[in-house]
Formats: sequence, C-alpha cells, structure tokens
Amino acid sequence: MSSIQEKAIRDLKLIMKTINNHELVDDIYAAFKKGPEPNSGFMFTSSDWWSETEYKAVNVVSNLVLDYDWDSSGYGYMMRLIESELTQKNPE
Repeated sequence: MSSIQEKAIRDLKLIMKTINNHELVDDIYAAFKKGPEPNSGFMFTSSDWWSETEYKAVNVVSNLVLDYDWDSSGYGYMMRLIESELTQKNPE
C-alpha cells in the first residue's frame, strides 16, 4: 500500500471520528447523502444547491479535509471517500 493510501485511511478515520462527535453530525450525514450537484464535485457546487444547514455542514467537513492537507485533486478524492463512508453508514 502506498503512503498516500495509508494517509487517506488514517485521515479518514480521524475525520469520521470528528464528524460523528460534531454538533452538526445529522446535517453532515444529510448533506453527504444529498451529494454535490449532478456532474459536479463538492468544490464546484454552488451554495444555492445546499440548504443553510447543509452548507454549514459541508464547510465543516471541507475545512477538516483541508486541515489534513488534502488540497487540489486530493481534496476531491478525500471528499468522495468521506461521502462513501457516510452513505455506507446511513444508506437510506
């Protein structure tokens, strides 16, 4: 396994722990269940797509991803890993 994959797994665990203990946990799950605009990514989805609480929730996660030094293409990769993790845990 490459060091980038190891970092992704390690950071995903830490980010998920933070999400599951965050006051906006329900909003985070709802926003990631909805996902970004069709044919778009989290970075390029307009704020109009989200409700006010979804927008706040996505920003919380976005800031966590950036705090763990996932930027550029790594940002999108990590956001999709988180999306996958959140939707698997709450599949409805």
